[in-house]
Amino acid sequence: MEESEEKCEENNSKASISEEQGTGVLPVESCTICISEMVGKFIGSPDKCRHHFCVSCLRTWSHTQAALTTCPVCRTEYTNIEVLDRLSKKCIKSIPVVAGLRRTLMVALHRLTDN
Repeated sequence: MEESEEKCEENNSKASISEEQGTGVLPVESCTICISEMVGKFIGSPDKCRHHFCVSCLRTWSHTQAALTTCPVCRTEYTNIEVLDRLSKKCIKSIPVVAGLRRTLMVALHRLTDN
């Protein structure tokens, strides 16, 4: 089992089931990055603090951070974005993130080694 899958399994055991489960109605949540209602079946959450955002917003936020990837709400550093089912809050997938500066350096190094 991959490390990201193990992390999902570990966090799924801690996941709280929402009151709406079983009703077929998704809870209404707002993303604090785009200030909009989150739509769709999945949400993104930093692996350390569990705040909820649109997956795409959190991925964009992660890539714009200079050196450390920190939660937009509590500033806790995180290394993975967990894609959660909105209804059950269970982790579907864990996406490793690399902060903006580190990502830029990695891309530059990759280009240098390819030439």
